[in-house]
Amino acid sequence: MATTLVKAFLLLPMLVFIGFEATLFSNFPYLWKLGVCPAYGLGACFPSSYNWSSFGLDMIFYTVLGYWSILIVNGALQRLFRTPSTRFCGSVRSSVVY
Repeated sequence: MATTLVKAFLLLPMLVFIGFEATLFSNFPYLWKLGVCPAYGLGACFPSSYNWSSFGLDMIFYTVLGYWSILIVNGALQRLFRTPSTRFCGSVRSSVVY
């Protein structure tokens, strides 16, 4: 359990970077690029201003989404591919051949 928490903590910088990149290329779920399209035929809209608090919320959203997906996949894989338990009962005798 502790190693899973350490791994999740060590993933933080990578997931924040992924959240940053995902936020830069999308305007979902919070609108942080504010503006209008000057020419609708060009297909490119250039924002006239930015809402930085919505940008921060967007980054938190994508970072939490990354954590959630990794922890869910990790839990599902542990349930699907269980290894045999190495715990022994107190009454188990060792049979060592010399």
